[in-house]
Amino acid sequence: KFDGMVIDVQGRPVIVLARNEVSPSWQLFILAHELGHIGKKHVRKNAIYFDLNLTSDNTDRKEQEATLYGMHLLTGKQDAEVRSPWRIKGEELARQALVLSRNRKIDPGHIALNYGFAMNAMAAARIALRQLPDQYDAKPFITEVAHKHLDLDRLPDDSREVLESIL
Repeated sequence: KFDGMVIDVQGRPVIVLARNEVSPSWQLFILAHELGHIGKKHVRKNAIYFDLNLTSDNTDRKEQEATLYGMHLLTGKQDAEVRSPWRIKGEELARQALVLSRNRKIDPGHIALNYGFAMNAMAAARIALRQLPDQYDAKPFITEVAHKHLDLDRLPDDSREVLESIL
């Protein structure tokens, strides 16, 4: 199991999102992180770069760089941690995330996840994600976009079957 990866295929980066998560905010964070690996030139030619589990306590320099790059993409700032002096429960986090999202012009789901990572409070972040309006299952959306932009008929039958089963 892994959260995401970047593959260099003949000089073209390909991002694979693999975390079994319905939240579009989760998927967007993983995508931004993987874009960080590309932007920071971590991916070597014809290589695969796996992110097994994106966590806030990862001390690997490349992982930290990719996370900061992703944070900058999502927030406009590299250091945009969301913290509080005390623990906030999920329902309150959802309410505060909505307020902060309007003020900072950042997705409220990202604010909830950011808080969860920064405060080691992922349970509250998950509850907040379920409380936020306009949430949807990101997986069917990602699948639809992939089918729209991939020409699966150009693949050999066995490769096409594997990719279709993954999608």
